[in-house]
Amino acid sequence: MREIKFKGLDKNGVWQYGDFCQVEIDGTKGYIILKEQKSNLLSRFVDKLVKLLKPNLALTHNLDEVAVVIPDTVCQYIGMTDCFGEKIYEGDIVKTEIIDISILDLKTITGYIEYKYNQFMIIGNDDEYIFSFDASIASKDIEVIGNIHDKKNETKCK
Repeated sequence: MREIKFKGLDKNGVWQYGDFCQVEIDGTKGYIILKEQKSNLLSRFVDKLVKLLKPNLALTHNLDEVAVVIPDTVCQYIGMTDCFGEKIYEGDIVKTEIIDISILDLKTITGYIEYKYNQFMIIGNDDEYIFSFDASIASKDIEVIGNIHDKKNETKCK
């Protein structure tokens, strides 16, 4: 079975990893990551959500298991790791080599990961190129070099 995980940036710009949940309590929306290794604590999950979204309520549970994240930064794990064993997420900026048929040689490309056409793909600048993950691109040949939501990456691709 494929591992389904997410990451998202919190208000301090720190990546939080785990299971994603969008909730609405009394008209207040919240986007949280239920942190890895602690996602089996669902029995107290609702209380924690209420406390995060309505901090004036008197609940006593520890909130270490959840993190509020910025919705636009949530990225899904694509089920692959890069050449250094790092998990690859949607929104990651990657570098890889492909065979350029026009010159019959290897070409280094940089792009970002996006879910498009019912699959995860590498998208280049201005949709200049689109590559799906198939036999021609192995994860051992991909290097994650950033994420489109990191402050240092002002544009989608460098």
